[in-house]
Amino acid sequence: MDCFWKIEPLKESSEFNHRLLVKLNLSLSDSTEFVEICADNFLIRNPLCHRLDTSNVGIENKLEFTVWQIPGLPYLDKIGPVYIWYHRELSPQEIINNPNIPRQINFNYEWRGECKCGEVHLKADNNNWNVLYSPDHPENYCPSMSCSWLLEAPEGYYIVVNISEFYTEADHDFLALFDGNDTNQKHMEMLSGMITFKNTIHSTKNIMAILFNSDISIQMGGFAVWYRAVKNDELLQNQQSTELSSDNSSSPHRLFLFMFFTLFAVIGILFIIARSNPTNNRFTTIENIFRRIFPTAWTRMFNENEEEEEGGGEGRNQKTIRILLFN
Repeated sequence: MDCFWKIEPLKESSEFNHRLLVKLNLSLSDSTEFVEICADNFLIRNPLCHRLDTSNVGIENKLEFTVWQIPGLPYLDKIGPVYIWYHRELSPQEIINNPNIPRQINFNYEWRGECKCGEVHLKADNNNWNVLYSPDHPENYCPSMSCSWLLEAPEGYYIVVNISEFYTEADHDFLALFDGNDTNQKHMEMLSGMITFKNTIHSTKNIMAILFNSDISIQMGGFAVWYRAVKNDELLQNQQSTELSSDNSSSPHRLFLFMFFTLFAVIGILFIIARSNPTNNRFTTIENIFRRIFPTAWTRMFNENEEEEEGGGEGRNQKTIRILLFN
């Protein structure tokens, strides 16, 4: 036994993209039974077909099919129908025992427009974060989309954007952010691929334009763009605080580098001076240098040595400080 149904799409609609939701209520008890749903002709090999049989069917199944109507592309210019095919083979034993055994299949369907860009003009609040999602989020966005939005803050405010999710087809689907409402100027950001953001993005004006474009090939999860209005002086204060924090975090490294290079320079100077003097005068030269750098400690040290020399050679041998220089 074979039963066929054909579900025609909406004939008149301004929507380019539609999704068909099919909800089936059935019970398959025989291994030869199946239901096949195709977003095209099921009489040919079709990768857009879904088959339900005794191995994967439950009492209730819900399937979704997406079809496109895209101007300028002839092979997708017309939305095609969706077909449902129910098939069952009766075994000889079943025909003998119960030839009139009933079979029942119920399904509901609904055409629904999808991937709407939504409201174009969005108001940024200075007290709360609002969010702009990609079309059909959290589902994948649709192919061949072109959406634009304008984020507007009150006068005297900037737009601050925090992107918490971003996943588009790399180098093919783009999200562009512009400072102001002119999308012909150079963009502030051009985003594509899978990106994790650590910093916010802000405008210098009270308006930020956002454009999103996708091609026909692959669709991803899209994005979540959080935005709010920030007063000019508040934004400036936050920037200064961030810069100060960055300077403070780097100051220990700067101090270490300064001390290292200073010590290296002192050692180099001492080495050059020592090399430029005769061998028998190197100790005297180093002594004079250290007398200038550490006058108090060095004077006390050598005074003790002089006293030891006056008192005898044994003390001199114990107290004399020697500095070895290597050629």
